[in-house]
Amino acid sequence: MSSTLPPELLNWLYSVLQVEYVDPVQTYRQSAQLLAFCATLRPRTKVFTAENGIPQLLLNVFGTVPANIGNQVYHIPVDMWFPLQFPVEPPFVYVSPTPEMLIKPGNFVDSNGRFYNPYLTYW
Repeated sequence: MSSTLPPELLNWLYSVLQVEYVDPVQTYRQSAQLLAFCATLRPRTKVFTAENGIPQLLLNVFGTVPANIGNQVYHIPVDMWFPLQFPVEPPFVYVSPTPEMLIKPGNFVDSNGRFYNPYLTYW
């Protein structure tokens, strides 16, 4: 699973999830798999302010993911937030544009950069 990840990172990840997360074992397992699968992503804890204005300290996995668009591969900057109720609730995924980038709202991304798809909607 996550044998390519440094033990220090795995220990840190495990410890930060123990305090608040409803299912820290599943959150650890799935976030470690994600990090092992996509080496361009990194974890941190960061305050996420929900649409209702309530801030929470959450696990945030951030970095870039490759996207094939036409004949080119673009590295899209993203922020994935794991809610405290994960995996009962889906992660929140946002495109995090650089200053040179523009978000073009469409079927899967709103004007705030929030990513939507059926998998997350029907989680």
